[in-house]
Formats: sequence, C-alpha cells, structure tokens
Amino acid sequence: MRCDEIQERLDELRQRPIGDLVDRDALVAYPDTGLIDAMLILSEKQYVVPIVEHDTKKLVGAISFFTILNAIKEK
Repeated sequence: MRCDEIQERLDELRQRPIGDLVDRDALVAYPDTGLIDAMLILSEKQYVVPIVEHDTKKLVGAISFFTILNAIKEK
C-alpha cells in the first residue's frame, strides 16, 4: 500500500467517531483471571484484553502483550 493510499484512508476515518470502530466482540478478563488465560486471549489476535469487574462489568484496566513483557523484564 502506498503512502498516499494510507493518507486517503486515514482522512476518511478522521471524521468517524471512535464508537464506530470499537470491537464489540472483544473478549474480556477479570482481575482474578490467570495470566495464562489472558495470554491465550491475546494469542487469538486480540491485542489488548480489557479487565472488568465481575459484578458491575466496570472497566478496571487492560493487559497487552507489552504489559506481560514489561512484567517479565522487571523480574
């Protein structure tokens, strides 16, 4: 894909609200979800896993492949 094609596509997206681009089928995890389970979700081409409370489904954070790499690096 050429740079001008990318620019054209970005220009088309610029005016769209972010809600139009949200993945409504994204899998979520919970604060007590095991790390391996979260990694399995990430391995299914989902780059970020939202972490939500069990009862309220309130977003409390997110985990990504980079979050896990950072944790490994810090140990």
